[in-house]
Amino acid sequence: MRNIDNKVYVGTESGLFISNTTSGKIFSKIGGPLLNKIIADIAQIGSKVYITAEDGFYISNNSSKSTFIKITGALDCEHIETIKKINNKIYVGTIFKGLYFSNNLTSNNFEHYQTSIGDDYIHVIFGINNKIFLGIQNVLFVSNSITNLNFNRVSGVSGRTFTKTIKIINNKMYVGTRFGIFISSNYKDFSQIPDFPIRSSVEDIFKINNIIYVGTDDAFYISTDKDGMKFMKVTNKWVPDNTWVLSIQKIENKVYLGTLDKGFYYNFIS
Repeated sequence: MRNIDNKVYVGTESGLFISNTTSGKIFSKIGGPLLNKIIADIAQIGSKVYITAEDGFYISNNSSKSTFIKITGALDCEHIETIKKINNKIYVGTIFKGLYFSNNLTSNNFEHYQTSIGDDYIHVIFGINNKIFLGIQNVLFVSNSITNLNFNRVSGVSGRTFTKTIKIINNKMYVGTRFGIFISSNYKDFSQIPDFPIRSSVEDIFKINNIIYVGTDDAFYISTDKDGMKFMKVTNKWVPDNTWVLSIQKIENKVYLGTLDKGFYYNFIS
């Protein structure tokens, strides 16, 4: 789920949906080549919207960003898991086909990057301070140089964690994994947040105003303390118990939750 031009873009296992208005209440299913495709990621890069799917990736070809064409070439028919713009390159993570990149934001010609980690399942790509982090199946890797990629395992993030999301909040890096949240203030040394349930699989982390929202496979959590280290489970009528929250977004004065098998929720931030 993404906020693009104050509209809600929702990727599902049966296609892409876009809200008709900024209210986010009425959605249209996108037809064409994306009809009923499994959508993995959505990203706005420049004036274009990129959609990664089970059989490659797609790019918007109109001003309203609502019709899409498939990108052919090296990534055709590959299962693309994630896409990220870092500096002036676009990086693409695939399922068991490794890392691809494009040096030209307009050409969409992607090359396979031969990395030291091999062709694995790349779930997360994140760049900051000339570093690139890759969440690869059960291990988090980092390259301390963008120009010369050389990946090594991140210290402090235990093995077999499966990184789901990486966010920078209050100048700290939060790494959401299958077994809780890891945090680092220097983007190098990580430790696990002890207050967060270790058995919760963290799907998304999002800050709105002074509140950190966390979606997991069994609940919805928030943190209101200034250090972002203490979390409490949200238990009210807004989100049913045992809800698997996959994605969190802010659009205008509302917070939106995308869930697994329980639909789509929103509420006013106030």
